[in-house]
Amino acid sequence: MRLLLILCLMGLHSFPSKAFSVCKNSEFLMGFDQRPINPEGKLTMGGFGTYFLFQSSTRQNGEGIHDDLMVSTAAIYHPSKNSINLLISVDLVGISLATINRIQDEIDQRLPDTENHLIITATHTHHSPDTLGLWGALPFQSGVDDNYMANMETTVAQSAVGAALTTKCLSLSFSAGSKKTNLDDKESNQVLTLWAKSHSGKILGSITQWNAHPTILGSNNNTISSDFPGAFRYYMKQKVPSGIHIYMNGALGDLYVGGPKSSLADPFMDGDKDPDALKDYDIMAFHGRDLADRVSSSLGNQKEIKSSIVAFTQSKFTIPVDNSLFKLAERLNVIDNRGLSNGKTESSVSILNLGGFYIVTLPGEVFPSGTKKIRSILKEKSVQVMFAGIGNDWLGYIMTESEFDQDEYRYHRNLSPHKKTMTVMLDEIENMILEE
Repeated sequence: MRLLLILCLMGLHSFPSKAFSVCKNSEFLMGFDQRPINPEGKLTMGGFGTYFLFQSSTRQNGEGIHDDLMVSTAAIYHPSKNSINLLISVDLVGISLATINRIQDEIDQRLPDTENHLIITATHTHHSPDTLGLWGALPFQSGVDDNYMANMETTVAQSAVGAALTTKCLSLSFSAGSKKTNLDDKESNQVLTLWAKSHSGKILGSITQWNAHPTILGSNNNTISSDFPGAFRYYMKQKVPSGIHIYMNGALGDLYVGGPKSSLADPFMDGDKDPDALKDYDIMAFHGRDLADRVSSSLGNQKEIKSSIVAFTQSKFTIPVDNSLFKLAERLNVIDNRGLSNGKTESSVSILNLGGFYIVTLPGEVFPSGTKKIRSILKEKSVQVMFAGIGNDWLGYIMTESEFDQDEYRYHRNLSPHKKTMTVMLDEIENMILEE
């Protein structure tokens, strides 16, 4: 105990695996954590338009903070492998490979005695600081604030440790529901939720995945906001106060919130307001509560995960790059240096298997055509799959080669490294699954 106290004071933490041998075969050692990652002062916000594409719509959070940006973490400890699997969702427009690597290094420094596997997914709110560099105030000027990035990365690492330190024996179940996007497509409209429960049946955490850009608040909003994911978490906390509730997006390519533009009184009454966005706050509240209603209603159809298998796999791959704007932005230090000038770059895909329930990372804004293909690959395994969009990287939009060539996706094409990105990614995921 004294050693653990000293390690905690140093920011280091040790996990004696023998202490966790009491869990049942159908249980997982899980912990949860959640904390804010708000900026201080006025920063450039990312998401809408960009000088990068010769669209001038640079915004700053001049109207304050409407609701908290959050980092939400689930940790799954594997005693026999002495590994911690971390699923982290951040309310950010995106997160680059270089940022992921810095966070990984900080987590490893804080948790030096375990092998730490990381999945970080961005909800893609368009009302958060520019974390990719694409939204600077001048053409080919980065909008990233180094102080914010350093503070955010440290807070994410602290959240990872916080979740790891609260691990206890929990059972897992999942449930499925539906909420409309702009596409009349069953798979795109699916809402999937993982539930973590104690021996007494109390829900201590949940992870929900849907597929929609958090852009109910438009480009006229100049307050910091997580958009509908924040309203969703607010109402989930009301419905299930014992749990920490995590939201993550899956497929994001050309997917937006559908259904009616109904209103509900904004629950964040103490938050700052942009007078130009007052009606949108109420629409955001409606869709956040509607999603929470659908998730909580699905609890009646939950299915238990009966195996306690925990397996993490990651595979790196190289994709060609022929996007001249990406290459120029890298040369001018607008975006992180990842070797684009060489005509290629490296990325990765990861799969976390929790008792036959798969969580698959998508390293960018993948079109629904991509997630459909992954589901078909996994169909023979008869497993459920949840997607972590903008997971462990942001490669821009990822679409099929035929979609890439369509005029209606010209904007998306300009934010894509290469027309074969989807093909390379899917081949890598298929190889990972076949090699299991």
